[in-house]
This record gives sequence, C-alpha cells and structure tokens, in this order.
Amino acid sequence: MLLVKKEFEGVRPDAKINQLRDQYSQQLTGAKNGWIGYLFPAGGGGYTFKFTFNDKHRVKTYATIDAKKAESPDESSYRLVADQLVSLYFDTYSYLHQLADPDESKSGGRRGGGKISDFEFAIIESSADTMKLRGNHNESQLILIRAKDNEGDNFIKDAFNLNNKIDDINQLRHYYNNVILNNKEYGAIINTELNTISFYHSENGLFNSFYTEYAMSSKGIVLKTPFIAGDLRINYIDDFNINKTSNSATAKINGKTEIKFSNSDKPLIIDKEAPRRMYLTNKNHTSSHGFTIEGKKDSLGIRKFPLFNFLVFVPRRYIDPIDALYVIYGEDFNVGPLFTTNYNDQGILSFKPIRLLTGIDPGEELEKIIIQQNNLWFDPNGFYVYQTGKENYDLVSIKDSKVWIRFN
Repeated sequence: MLLVKKEFEGVRPDAKINQLRDQYSQQLTGAKNGWIGYLFPAGGGGYTFKFTFNDKHRVKTYATIDAKKAESPDESSYRLVADQLVSLYFDTYSYLHQLADPDESKSGGRRGGGKISDFEFAIIESSADTMKLRGNHNESQLILIRAKDNEGDNFIKDAFNLNNKIDDINQLRHYYNNVILNNKEYGAIINTELNTISFYHSENGLFNSFYTEYAMSSKGIVLKTPFIAGDLRINYIDDFNINKTSNSATAKINGKTEIKFSNSDKPLIIDKEAPRRMYLTNKNHTSSHGFTIEGKKDSLGIRKFPLFNFLVFVPRRYIDPIDALYVIYGEDFNVGPLFTTNYNDQGILSFKPIRLLTGIDPGEELEKIIIQQNNLWFDPNGFYVYQTGKENYDLVSIKDSKVWIRFN
C-alpha cells in the first residue's frame, strides 16, 4: 500500500516569528512622530529618548543624558532580529551605547561596566501605541510610547530643561524636604543627576524607605515603580513650582493633588544602617559638584580644577584600611587627603585624617579649596547618610543641615 505524506498545514515557527518581525518593523517606522523611550538601565537611573525610525534601517535619536544630546540628534543604524523573540538591535555606536560604555569617563558609571545598560532589546509586549522591551544582556527596561503631534524634536530638550528646573529643590536652604502624603509625613529626596526619587518615614520608630528611578516627560517625572502611600498610588509628579527665594516648593501628584515640600533644618528620621552600607559597598563614590552649602552647588569651587573630572571617595584605598577623597582632574591627576572612616550604631559617619594632602600639588590657589573641603569633611560631628539609589548616597552634616554632598 502506497502511503501519501500529508503536507504540513500549520504555520511554521520561523515563518511566524518573521511575520512578527515585519509587523514590528512597520509599527516602528509607521509612527510619523517617532517614539518616546523611557530607559531604566540595570545599573540604576532613568533616561528619556526620542527615536525616529525609517525604513532604511536608520534611527534618529535625542536623549536627556546631557544638554548636547538633548538638542543635537544622533543618527545610527538599527535592525530587527528574529530569534525566539524579536529583538531590536541598535547596532552602531549611539547615545544608547554611551550608557553601556565600560569607560567611566564616557558613561559616568562603573569602570568596566558603565551604567550596566543595553543596546539590544527583546520585544516583550506590544500594542498599537506602546512597546515594552527588555535588554538581552543586562535586562534593562525600555518602554516605547508612540509620540503625539505635540511631542516633536524639542520634546527631549524640554524634558532635560525641566529636570534642571526640578533640581532647584536641591538648592533650597536646608537638605531636608518633607511632604504630607495621605495624612502621613515623609522625607523626600530627588536626585536629578541619577534620576531617582526617594521617600522615607518612621514606621513604629524604625527607618522605612522607598526609592525608584524616574524618567522625564516634558511636564514632570514618570516613576518606574509607583510609590504607594496608604491608598494613594503615585505614578507621576508634575507641575513643580520651586521658589528658592521663599525657600518653598509645590508639585502635583498624578496631575491632580497638590503637595507642598517643607524645607527643614532637622531630619525626620535617621537611617542608622546607611553609613555601614555605603562604606562596605564595593564601589568608589563620585561627586560631580562636591559640597552644597545653603543651596549653592559646588560652594567650594572644586570645578575650578583644570579639566575637572569628579571628586571621588575611595573606601579602602590602601589595605590598612586607609581611605581617600581625591579631586580627579587633568590627565588623571589627583589630590586630596587620606584618612580612616568610622561609623556607629547611631547612624553617624565620620572621618579621621592621616594625611591632609597627597597627590599632585595643584598650586596655592587650588590647594586652598582642598583645605576648605577638609575642614568640612573632617568635622568631628560627622554626617548622616541617606540612600538615593542602588549604590548612591548623600552625606548631610550633623552640625549644619545646610551643608551636604551627593555621591552617585
């Protein structure tokens, strides 16, 4: 008896995935206004992008990484790859690649890892106006939302400028800002360099905190993870009004409820474990402005150092252990003190000097800046510590709440 082989009547997996790839391609290129992208790298932080894809496998990109990238577009190539999932590859160097660059001078992140970000993303979910993607290597999150008619090429510039405006809250007189949410008082910290927001409060006398990354829109900040305060769910905060003259600030949560920030000279509650966490984290902590005093960033003028890179706190610089605080400038020059670090069960971080000046002699004028910085750093009263991100901390003078420094 002759057996007749029956033809396969279904859709083969490779044909289905290729069909899906073509569908995504049409979706990306068919958005006449492009796409707003909210990127949350695995290393922390949040960034907003504007992508415009064409059918020649080219993409125009703006980003809130810095002022230049917010105004000047980058053009690079992309492709869609059909594997088990369809992936979007940005396959020539772009603004996305900078965040993943292992060179910390380009990425602003860890040496050898950058911001632990991605430039190849699997498409996880898709609807007509939204695409959710996950980084193939580091599992960064990228959300693409179809841009509206009023979200043109100036959208990223407006978002970047708004983040600078929101940074005014860090230039109020004292470090501490408190806000009432659902009839409960919370401390609030907005880190506009890292793009994180933190809320902390007392829970039965114990320190309780929450932080999440945010990305910028042209009107406010979009929280990666909503903050829940009782039956209040905060997804985004906008309509910021910050008045440095009157030392006050207001904003709206979810576009509706107005909140007021109360600038205070005393902490709502102390994170007694934060000094230990900060010191034992296997990381060098960098600051882009040094000390803020009474709302003035870089009050001591460390950015006057020629070709200033950053100020860095290096725990266990030497095995003894001896720690360091260096101004990094010029062709990898450094200058600063060596010391030991102490923390106690009351949440106080303090430093005891060993040598007040090491490294390359910067000259008399710049040496005066180091001396002023040492006077603050070695205050025997020490600092309280507040965490603003995964490995990011603010140090606030116990003696004077108008004196603080941010390490990212």
